[in-house]
Amino acid sequence: MLTRKKAYTIWVNFRLISKDVQLKNAFVELFRGTNMKLFVDVLIGADIKKLGSWDNLSSAQQVTRVDWVMDELKEAGILQNAFYCESPALGRGAYDEVEWLLWHLVKSDLFRIFEYTIAYAEDTNLLLNVPFNPIFDIEKPGASASTSKTRGLFSKSDADMEEDRLNEEERRSSWRSKLKPSSTCVDLVNKYITCISEGKSVVGYFSSLSDLKDTRVLLTLVNSIYGDIFTPDIMLNDKWSVNLALEAMCNILRINSDFDSEDLVMADNQAMCTYLACIFNKALAFRQADKVVKRLAALQEKLVVNNKELEEMSKISMSANESRQKKELHLKVEVLKKEQERLESTYDIIKLKVWVKDAEAEKLRIHGVVAYRLKQRFVSEPIKRPIVISNLIDSQYINLSLTNAAFYTSKIKETISPTRRIVLYDKKEDKFIDDFSGFRDPELPTARELLHLPENEM
Repeated sequence: MLTRKKAYTIWVNFRLISKDVQLKNAFVELFRGTNMKLFVDVLIGADIKKLGSWDNLSSAQQVTRVDWVMDELKEAGILQNAFYCESPALGRGAYDEVEWLLWHLVKSDLFRIFEYTIAYAEDTNLLLNVPFNPIFDIEKPGASASTSKTRGLFSKSDADMEEDRLNEEERRSSWRSKLKPSSTCVDLVNKYITCISEGKSVVGYFSSLSDLKDTRVLLTLVNSIYGDIFTPDIMLNDKWSVNLALEAMCNILRINSDFDSEDLVMADNQAMCTYLACIFNKALAFRQADKVVKRLAALQEKLVVNNKELEEMSKISMSANESRQKKELHLKVEVLKKEQERLESTYDIIKLKVWVKDAEAEKLRIHGVVAYRLKQRFVSEPIKRPIVISNLIDSQYINLSLTNAAFYTSKIKETISPTRRIVLYDKKEDKFIDDFSGFRDPELPTARELLHLPENEM
């Protein structure tokens, strides 16, 4: 239940960040002040002034506002017309009803993301030309662009086009009703990891959301969002690797998240679907940002080369054939300029470049963190509650395959047998010292020598 609360709060905050509002607990704070109004506003992309603040409302007023919210969400196509909730309970922020509403919103969000992912995969030009819209939209991705192209001498009448739109919406509703959130998330993960070469060898390890804690799958997913961040072969399948992968993914995608390895282990399908809905929302937006920035760089490079050729041609006398080539080159430059201008007018290029630059900086930071940890070899973890070692390993996803044992910090005098393994930490040099991992410099003193302990005595 705690993991669900965390996942829903991350998803709600992802939506509210454009309004400069962040909640600590979506179940408690969503129906306070103007939070619900702002939340609905960002979902449908409109300002619903009549909702106002939720504070100091009578029970009847709360029910009225819940009805308004349901009407707006259903009219926007976010909730199905058959959706039902207990208005009085939802109006006062009852946990079960809030969860019921949020879960249906998350499902709708997942299906919308899945449609965009399929559309972008089928037509790569859509990713460049059709901006990913974080607002819930009724039309299929790219539908408005394709519809506008049919307008002409032999285009359909407005009535026929409206009928086609309604039929398409009915088909989409029927298609969405057959989808399951968990299987949709599994399909999305597979579509991402199989788009890179290393993912083809990993896809066999992923068949359910619980498999996402496998670092081979998780690290490959992060690499598919922004490549070459991790080398899965050198990363252990453990808590530290999982937490670093989640941290890197959320930093690159600019998601405020405290979801960690323990949540990944303990989460049920509902919590995982909610978390992944947030991830895939931002992943699509980032993929588009990366592609637009790279395309603009390619266009600029081509323009420089072509303009240089035109400049060279203008300095010499040309034959008829060369004059024709010059005209073709002029036309090519104009086409490139028009595409450049269209991209610059469609997207906020400065923000996209900053986002991609920040992602590259995060990748370099992660490389440094991994190199440092490989050098350190050991990780110190605080134990917040009394727990047996087997339960600690399962709940926090700790891997002891290299040491076959866990170590503890000794703060009292103890009897140390000759066979007991010791790990020392040098605070000044920021390094661990041991005698069993094979990484010790033979010219340096052993751990027992540093503690002034005889080799074969207690």
